[in-house]
Amino acid sequence: MNRIPGMMKMHIRAKWTSLLFPWVILFTSFIINLFISYLINNQEPFYTGGLASIFFSMPVIGAVTLAHTFPFALGFCVRRRDYFLGTALAAVITNTITAVLLCLLSLVESATDGWGVRMHFFNVPFINQFGPLGHLIIYLVLLLHLYFLGFAVSSLHRRFGPGGLFMFLAAALILLSASALLLTHYRLWGPFALGFSAHFNLIVGCMALAILLYAFLSYALLRRATD
Repeated sequence: MNRIPGMMKMHIRAKWTSLLFPWVILFTSFIINLFISYLINNQEPFYTGGLASIFFSMPVIGAVTLAHTFPFALGFCVRRRDYFLGTALAAVITNTITAVLLCLLSLVESATDGWGVRMHFFNVPFINQFGPLGHLIIYLVLLLHLYFLGFAVSSLHRRFGPGGLFMFLAAALILLSASALLLTHYRLWGPFALGFSAHFNLIVGCMALAILLYAFLSYALLRRATD
């Protein structure tokens, strides 16, 4: 019996984790920024950066989803393949809904001149150039990239335990620290930021490929992971 639709329903019904939790964080940040904007009454448009809160929550949701549902699913004799495909499809659906809502809110924000106070919360300067469809694609890719990154890290923990996860995080920290040190030493932060903005579409394409890599690695790890 195909359990994929059942797994999708299980994840989608868990609205608090998959949909409501990141939106609670986002709207809390939005309300705080909007209140401060009314108090300050800025005459110039400004960008808050608060939109990043919903993206920061995605790796956590990806990791928690696996930790909470994988043993439960195996306890009901769900095949690992069905679990993974059902979870992945549910993630695509929920993150597509999130991306669409973010695009709609960005349009409302533009139409109201930044909610009447010239505050840009849902619009990001170097993304605005891509238009509504570009917004949708970029938001969706970013959301899925971060979700499956968290899912892959949690899969690593499920397969190799705390020791394997610690070694991976330590290696990642060393690599990131070394990269930051080299950029600082050779004063490349400025060119790096300019290159990031100029080639943002290429970077989004690389993120899309990384989603497939995370998914492949997660499935390979879960096939041999214990319940």
